[in-house]
Amino acid sequence: MSDEELPPEYSSDEEAPEPQNSFSDILFSLDDIGEWKNEFLAKKEKIDRILKKIEDRGDEIYPRKKDIFNCFRLTPLEKVKVVIWGQDPYPKLLQNGKTRAQGYSFGVSREDKIPPSLKNIYKEIGENYKSFRSPEHGDLKWLAKQGILFMNSALTYNPNDEKSHQNIWGRFVHIVIEILNQKTDNCVHVLWGKASEKLSTQIKSTQILTAAHPSPFSAYRGFFGCRHFEKINIILDRQGKEQINWNEDSSLKPTYVEKKVKEKKKKSKNVERKESKKI
Repeated sequence: MSDEELPPEYSSDEEAPEPQNSFSDILFSLDDIGEWKNEFLAKKEKIDRILKKIEDRGDEIYPRKKDIFNCFRLTPLEKVKVVIWGQDPYPKLLQNGKTRAQGYSFGVSREDKIPPSLKNIYKEIGENYKSFRSPEHGDLKWLAKQGILFMNSALTYNPNDEKSHQNIWGRFVHIVIEILNQKTDNCVHVLWGKASEKLSTQIKSTQILTAAHPSPFSAYRGFFGCRHFEKINIILDRQGKEQINWNEDSSLKPTYVEKKVKEKKKKSKNVERKESKKI
């Protein structure tokens, strides 16, 4: 999903004024989130209460108010195959005063530098697929378009009290996980870091991948070498779903696994050997 395919107010190149609407008004006015909208409407009363608690605090927040729910816009519910869970939105402002956080986990705007955690993610993808070519930016929309929901466990960050929103958003995240449990076909959940791993108790999917967080502080304690990007495609291939092409450039060789082809070749060779022994 390119910027051209998104409404003008979403473009990362232009700073639009913040809407005066409430968080709930913004969420329930979105018409480009697919089946998320019907599921959220069915739980509107609960969601309204949660969002009001955050908004009533009157805190300064990152990302911009209009960007809070971008993860659902980038990956409509009916397209979700993989969920990569982050923690808090990026806590910094850029030099131009814009928020680094874009409303989905790990990604940043093309004008921003690639954050260290995302650099480590690209590095691990490259270890999984030799054909991978690391982008020179941190905009992950091309992956979201393929069915990866980049979801943070808290959708806003208060720079004056960094942990203050986590518990409140936890109730909203519980609703999102309930929807994913009910409406997706055993989608892959990727949990990096101890905080994200706690979500596993709510997830009913049998496809859960866990590892250390890709932060430079923890990547060498289990993120590097986890081979999650290869495992994701192995799982999707077994499920009969289209694999994720981790290469943004469509002219490059897709980063697909070929396990089924290799397994078939092995089986056919084994059959041939058995037949030759009989002869």
